[in-house]
Amino acid sequence: MFPDEIKLLDIVRKYAQNTSCLNVYRFIPEICQLQVQLNNKVEYLPLNTESYQINIKDVFVWTENFYEFVDIAVSTKTRYRFIILAPNQGDINFQLNHKNVIKTLQNYILHPNGIMILLIRDSSFILDPYIRPGADRITKYTLSQNLIKTNVKPHQSYAFYGLDF
Repeated sequence: MFPDEIKLLDIVRKYAQNTSCLNVYRFIPEICQLQVQLNNKVEYLPLNTESYQINIKDVFVWTENFYEFVDIAVSTKTRYRFIILAPNQGDINFQLNHKNVIKTLQNYILHPNGIMILLIRDSSFILDPYIRPGADRITKYTLSQNLIKTNVKPHQSYAFYGLDF
């Protein structure tokens, strides 16, 4: 976990208790550990990232690719109430495909009462205008006060909400 991401733990404490959590892309051990401590079912889907040795008990690690994972989750009617998307800095695949990834997770994987947090370590990242109206920019809640007062924003964060069809 990067120092500027510490405040994200407050969001996890507030919204991820006794529920199902999915962490996608970058592995952030502090978040997974807290999710386990809060009595959550915790899963990790590593995408476009190096393979991490996960040493946290009670964290299930998916080995499938994104679309295989989605197929399995949809066929088993698996939904998550709390999802964190944290692509690696400079992940071109995510930047090119983020609209599809976010909409797929929001439409098929995120529980109707769930919340999905996008934490992206790229200050030049621009969220696709098609999905921007359904997202809240929450960067000011995930940065420490000393960084909020500066023009330096080491990450951006957005919240997306479950859809009830």
